[in-house]
Amino acid sequence: MTQYPIEDKKIESIRKNADIVTVIGTYIPLNKKGNNHVALCPFHDDHNPSMVVNTNKQLFKCFVCGTGGNVFNFVSLYEKIGFVSAVAKVA
Repeated sequence: MTQYPIEDKKIESIRKNADIVTVIGTYIPLNKKGNNHVALCPFHDDHNPSMVVNTNKQLFKCFVCGTGGNVFNFVSLYEKIGFVSAVAKVA
């Protein structure tokens, strides 16, 4: 039983169809570095790119403040909205 008003299968389908690089790239500038992308982390006062967006795993992680997760986590944290609203926005 799902804890959200959106079915788990639908959430998973949206996540699989959303490219994290494209979504995060609409919020902050990303620079390609090997298979990944790097950026200044928007969740702390960052002066050197410390956030990595992993294209293969479709995850992001800041190696300074520790913030990380999937595309929904990023949108939720960046826009200061709830999980369900983040899923709807990504969809």
